[in-house]
Amino acid sequence: MIALEISKFIDDFSIDGLVITPPLSDMQEFLNSLAGTEAEYSIIAPSTTLKDSLYVSSNDYEASYAMTSKIIEKGHRDIAFIKGHQKHSASALRFDGFLAALQDNDVKLNIEWVKEGNFGFDSGFSAGLELLKSQNKPSVIFASNDYMAAGVMKAAQMNGINIPLELSLIGFDDSPIAEQLWPSLTTVRQPVEEMAYHAARLLLGNIDGLSETIASKEFKSELIVRESLINLIN
Repeated sequence: MIALEISKFIDDFSIDGLVITPPLSDMQEFLNSLAGTEAEYSIIAPSTTLKDSLYVSSNDYEASYAMTSKIIEKGHRDIAFIKGHQKHSASALRFDGFLAALQDNDVKLNIEWVKEGNFGFDSGFSAGLELLKSQNKPSVIFASNDYMAAGVMKAAQMNGINIPLELSLIGFDDSPIAEQLWPSLTTVRQPVEEMAYHAARLLLGNIDGLSETIASKEFKSELIVRESLINLIN
Protein backbone atom coordinates (compact mmCIF):
# COMPACT_ATOMS: atom_id res chain seq x y z
CA MET A 1 0.00 0.00 0.00
CA ILE A 2 2.75 2.50 0.97
CA ALA A 3 4.76 1.65 -2.15
CA LEU A 4 1.73 2.26 -4.39
CA GLU A 5 0.89 5.57 -2.68
CA ILE A 6 4.46 6.85 -2.95
CA SER A 7 4.75 5.78 -6.59
CA LYS A 8 1.44 7.49 -7.41
CA PHE A 9 2.48 10.67 -5.58
CA ILE A 10 5.77 10.86 -7.48
CA ASP A 11 4.09 10.17 -10.84
CA ASP A 12 1.20 12.57 -10.28
CA PHE A 13 3.47 15.49 -9.45
CA SER A 14 6.34 14.57 -11.81
CA ILE A 15 8.81 14.62 -8.94
CA ASP A 16 12.46 14.13 -9.89
CA GLY A 17 13.84 14.10 -6.36
CA LEU A 18 13.13 14.55 -2.66
CA VAL A 19 15.02 15.56 0.45
CA ILE A 20 13.82 13.22 3.21
CA THR A 21 13.67 14.63 6.75
CA PRO A 22 12.73 13.12 10.15
CA PRO A 23 10.62 11.24 11.01
CA LEU A 24 10.47 9.77 7.48
CA SER A 25 14.26 9.48 7.41
CA ASP A 26 14.01 6.89 10.19
CA MET A 27 11.36 4.76 8.46
CA GLN A 28 12.87 1.81 6.61
CA GLU A 29 9.54 0.83 5.01
CA PHE A 30 9.10 4.29 3.55
CA LEU A 31 12.64 4.39 2.14
CA ASN A 32 12.32 0.87 0.73
CA SER A 33 9.19 2.00 -1.10
CA LEU A 34 10.91 5.15 -2.33
CA ALA A 35 13.83 3.11 -3.65
CA GLY A 36 11.38 1.29 -5.90
CA THR A 37 10.54 4.51 -7.77
CA GLU A 38 12.60 6.48 -10.30
CA ALA A 39 12.92 9.51 -8.04
CA GLU A 40 16.30 10.40 -6.56
CA TYR A 41 16.59 11.35 -2.91
CA SER A 42 18.93 12.40 -0.13
CA ILE A 43 18.32 11.93 3.58
CA ILE A 44 18.71 14.29 6.54
CA ALA A 45 19.44 12.63 9.91
CA PRO A 46 18.96 8.97 8.99
CA SER A 47 19.19 6.18 11.53
CA THR A 48 22.48 4.32 11.59
CA THR A 49 20.89 1.45 9.68
CA LEU A 50 19.92 3.69 6.76
CA LYS A 51 23.29 5.22 5.95
CA ASP A 52 23.78 3.26 2.76
CA SER A 53 22.14 6.16 0.87
CA LEU A 54 23.42 9.71 0.43
CA TYR A 55 22.78 11.51 3.70
CA VAL A 56 23.47 14.49 5.92
CA SER A 57 23.62 14.11 9.70
CA SER A 58 24.77 15.90 12.84
CA ASN A 59 26.89 14.54 15.67
CA ASP A 60 24.06 14.09 18.18
CA TYR A 61 25.95 11.63 20.37
CA GLU A 62 29.10 13.76 20.64
CA ALA A 63 27.11 16.97 21.13
CA SER A 64 25.06 15.46 23.95
CA TYR A 65 28.23 14.10 25.51
CA ALA A 66 29.88 17.53 25.31
CA MET A 67 26.87 19.34 26.79
CA THR A 68 26.57 16.86 29.66
CA SER A 69 30.28 17.29 30.36
CA LYS A 70 29.78 21.09 30.37
CA ILE A 71 26.92 20.71 32.88
CA ILE A 72 29.15 18.62 35.15
CA GLU A 73 31.99 21.13 34.71
CA LYS A 74 29.64 23.77 36.13
CA GLY A 75 29.34 21.71 39.34
CA HIS A 76 26.08 19.84 38.69
CA ARG A 77 25.82 16.17 39.64
CA ASP A 78 22.06 15.83 40.15
CA ILE A 79 21.12 15.72 36.47
CA ALA A 80 17.78 14.73 34.98
CA PHE A 81 17.19 13.86 31.33
CA ILE A 82 14.08 13.93 29.15
CA LYS A 83 14.24 11.63 26.15
CA GLY A 84 12.88 12.40 22.70
CA HIS A 85 10.49 10.37 20.58
CA GLN A 86 11.28 6.65 20.70
CA LYS A 87 11.09 6.27 16.91
CA HIS A 88 13.65 8.99 16.19
CA SER A 89 17.25 7.78 15.98
CA ALA A 90 18.45 11.13 17.36
CA SER A 91 16.67 10.38 20.65
CA ALA A 92 18.80 7.31 21.35
CA LEU A 93 22.01 9.04 20.26
CA ARG A 94 21.41 12.00 22.56
CA PHE A 95 20.56 9.79 25.52
CA ASP A 96 23.56 7.52 24.90
CA GLY A 97 25.85 10.56 24.78
CA PHE A 98 24.39 11.74 28.09
CA LEU A 99 24.96 8.33 29.71
CA ALA A 100 28.54 8.09 28.45
CA ALA A 101 29.41 11.53 29.83
CA LEU A 102 27.97 10.63 33.24
CA GLN A 103 30.04 7.45 33.32
CA ASP A 104 33.26 9.11 32.20
CA ASN A 105 32.85 11.82 34.85
CA ASP A 106 31.92 9.40 37.66
CA VAL A 107 28.43 10.84 38.04
CA LYS A 108 25.77 8.36 39.10
CA LEU A 109 22.62 8.05 37.01
CA ASN A 110 19.37 8.40 38.93
CA ILE A 111 16.95 6.38 36.81
CA GLU A 112 14.01 8.15 38.46
CA TRP A 113 15.25 11.34 36.82
CA VAL A 114 15.03 9.89 33.30
CA LYS A 115 11.66 10.66 31.70
CA GLU A 116 10.10 9.82 28.34
CA GLY A 117 9.14 12.64 26.00
CA ASN A 118 8.20 12.97 22.35
CA PHE A 119 9.90 16.24 21.35
CA GLY A 120 6.66 18.17 21.96
CA PHE A 121 6.05 21.02 24.42
CA ASP A 122 3.33 19.13 26.29
CA SER A 123 5.55 16.11 26.90
CA GLY A 124 8.23 18.40 28.33
CA PHE A 125 5.67 20.05 30.57
CA SER A 126 4.40 16.68 31.87
CA ALA A 127 7.93 15.37 32.44
CA GLY A 128 8.88 18.61 34.17
CA LEU A 129 5.93 18.34 36.56
CA GLU A 130 6.94 14.77 37.44
CA LEU A 131 10.56 15.73 38.06
CA LEU A 132 9.70 18.77 40.17
CA LYS A 133 6.98 17.29 42.37
CA SER A 134 9.33 15.09 44.43
CA GLN A 135 11.33 16.29 47.42
CA ASN A 136 14.52 14.95 45.85
CA LYS A 137 14.82 17.30 42.89
CA PRO A 138 17.61 17.50 40.30
CA SER A 139 19.68 20.67 40.06
CA VAL A 140 19.50 20.62 36.27
CA ILE A 141 17.19 19.13 33.62
CA PHE A 142 18.58 18.30 30.18
CA ALA A 143 15.75 18.01 27.66
CA SER A 144 16.34 16.39 24.26
CA ASN A 145 15.05 19.44 22.42
CA ASP A 146 14.19 23.08 23.08
CA TYR A 147 10.41 22.67 22.91
CA MET A 148 10.44 20.10 25.71
CA ALA A 149 12.75 22.40 27.67
CA ALA A 150 10.18 25.18 27.21
CA GLY A 151 7.57 22.84 28.66
CA VAL A 152 9.81 22.24 31.68
CA MET A 153 10.21 26.00 32.10
CA LYS A 154 6.41 26.38 32.29
CA ALA A 155 6.22 23.59 34.89
CA ALA A 156 8.94 25.26 36.96
CA GLN A 157 7.29 28.69 36.84
CA MET A 158 3.92 27.22 37.83
CA ASN A 159 5.61 25.70 40.89
CA GLY A 160 7.45 28.87 41.85
CA ILE A 161 10.88 27.43 40.96
CA ASN A 162 13.38 30.02 39.80
CA ILE A 163 15.46 29.26 36.71
CA PRO A 164 18.43 29.19 36.99
CA LEU A 165 18.85 29.98 40.71
CA GLU A 166 16.96 26.86 41.82
CA LEU A 167 16.99 24.82 38.62
CA SER A 168 19.21 24.95 35.56
CA LEU A 169 17.67 24.00 32.23
CA ILE A 170 19.20 22.72 29.00
CA GLY A 171 17.69 22.15 25.55
CA PHE A 172 18.89 20.88 22.20
CA ASP A 173 18.66 22.23 18.59
CA ASP A 174 18.86 26.01 19.26
CA SER A 175 15.38 26.57 17.89
CA PRO A 176 14.18 30.21 17.71
CA ILE A 177 12.33 29.66 20.98
CA ALA A 178 15.64 29.15 22.81
CA GLU A 179 16.44 32.87 22.64
CA GLN A 180 12.83 34.00 22.99
CA LEU A 181 12.42 32.41 26.43
CA TRP A 182 13.55 34.12 29.60
CA PRO A 183 15.93 33.18 30.92
CA SER A 184 17.27 32.32 27.48
CA LEU A 185 18.05 28.65 27.00
CA THR A 186 21.41 26.93 27.07
CA THR A 187 21.29 24.50 24.18
CA VAL A 188 23.09 22.71 21.34
CA ARG A 189 23.15 24.52 18.00
CA GLN A 190 22.97 22.37 14.91
CA PRO A 191 24.03 23.95 11.58
CA VAL A 192 20.57 23.42 10.09
CA GLU A 193 21.01 25.73 7.08
CA GLU A 194 24.32 24.15 6.12
CA MET A 195 22.85 20.66 6.51
CA ALA A 196 19.86 21.52 4.30
CA TYR A 197 22.12 23.10 1.68
CA HIS A 198 24.36 20.04 1.54
CA ALA A 199 21.35 17.70 1.35
CA ALA A 200 20.10 19.69 -1.64
CA ARG A 201 23.53 19.46 -3.29
CA LEU A 202 23.52 15.70 -2.76
CA LEU A 203 20.09 15.43 -4.34
CA LEU A 204 20.96 17.61 -7.34
CA GLY A 205 24.19 15.69 -7.80
CA ASN A 206 22.19 12.47 -7.88
CA ILE A 207 19.77 13.86 -10.44
CA ASP A 208 22.62 15.17 -12.64
CA GLY A 209 24.65 11.98 -12.26
CA LEU A 210 27.37 13.71 -10.28
CA SER A 211 26.78 12.03 -6.92
CA GLU A 212 30.31 10.64 -6.80
CA THR A 213 31.69 14.18 -6.54
CA ILE A 214 29.59 15.06 -3.46
CA ALA A 215 29.93 12.91 -0.34
CA SER A 216 27.64 12.28 2.58
CA LYS A 217 28.64 14.43 5.53
CA GLU A 218 28.28 14.65 9.31
CA PHE A 219 28.12 18.21 10.61
CA LYS A 220 29.42 19.32 14.01
CA SER A 221 27.17 21.02 16.53
CA GLU A 222 28.06 23.89 18.87
CA LEU A 223 27.36 24.38 22.58
CA ILE A 224 25.45 27.60 23.26
CA VAL A 225 25.65 28.57 26.93
CA ARG A 226 23.03 31.12 27.98
CA GLU A 227 21.35 32.28 31.20
CA SER A 228 19.48 29.05 32.01
CA LEU A 229 22.62 27.24 33.20
CA ILE A 230 24.10 28.38 36.50
CA ASN A 231 27.60 27.71 37.74
CA LEU A 232 27.51 25.95 41.13
CA ILE A 233 31.28 26.25 41.63
CA ASN A 234 32.37 29.38 43.46
